[in-house]
Amino acid sequence: MSTQFDSVSVVIPAFNRADSLPRAIGSALNQTCVPAEIIVVDDASTDLTPALMLEQTHPRVRYVRLRQNGGAPRARNTGTRLARGRWIAFLDADDEWLPHKLERQLDAMTSAGDPGFCVSNLLARNDAGEEHTWNTHEPPHAAENLSHFLMVEGGALQTSTLLVRRDLALAHPFAEDLQKHQDWDLMLRLAASGQPWVYVADPLSVYVMDNNPQRISRSRPNVNITLDWLRASPHVSQEAAAYFFARHCFGRALRQLGTRCTRVLFELGMRSPAAARGLTRGLRDLAMSRARLMVGRPA
Repeated sequence: MSTQFDSVSVVIPAFNRADSLPRAIGSALNQTCVPAEIIVVDDASTDLTPALMLEQTHPRVRYVRLRQNGGAPRARNTGTRLARGRWIAFLDADDEWLPHKLERQLDAMTSAGDPGFCVSNLLARNDAGEEHTWNTHEPPHAAENLSHFLMVEGGALQTSTLLVRRDLALAHPFAEDLQKHQDWDLMLRLAASGQPWVYVADPLSVYVMDNNPQRISRSRPNVNITLDWLRASPHVSQEAAAYFFARHCFGRALRQLGTRCTRVLFELGMRSPAAARGLTRGLRDLAMSRARLMVGRPA
């Protein structure tokens, strides 16, 4: 068993999640080896979060309240700067950890020769309480471009599975000006930093797929946000960018960009086989969603 748990700081960003925050904190405290500290960064919540945290008396839990809401990336970066541990483990207030999460990850990193960071598989839980393992295909390899795993294969490297050395997290903070894809952006930058890393194939975290509109992954921003990031990130391959845009953004692009969407596809590499597959699936998904609306519409 690893002996490094006294050097792990858990960072939990929270905004108006008084309903789920106790569950997240409890899952961190109920680890097989409890971390040194749990830093809850309240991103100027307007619900019962402050009162809830005033009642939290566990000596390992630290509470920090920000005066102005700045988004989860800013809250995570704030917690990283305040942390005292050698390792940072991020946990969203919506999610929870399985009891052996930290133990499994640190043991895997010790076996791998102390790499810079570790991510794991995860369970997805819907509103009905049903769970399924997210990554069921070939796991990512340190030598491959992670953008293909994330955008073409549909893999997940979610924030609540990340355990990273604090100095590496400080050198590569979350992008506070990025409105979406912050987790992908960080994972790609960490992987491109040259630091070795480890992936644990067993699910160690639970991603709660609720309908909370405040969750970034549940939002549907203007397609230009995604397009600007795909263009700007040097760590997204052309094949992955074209596939992702074609499959997941084409329908919105038709409505928001009009005739520009075809030019964008060619700009991102539409001639690649992966982009053609993405476009085929994107158009099929769009047609199915339109058909469902038509079927559900009264005559």
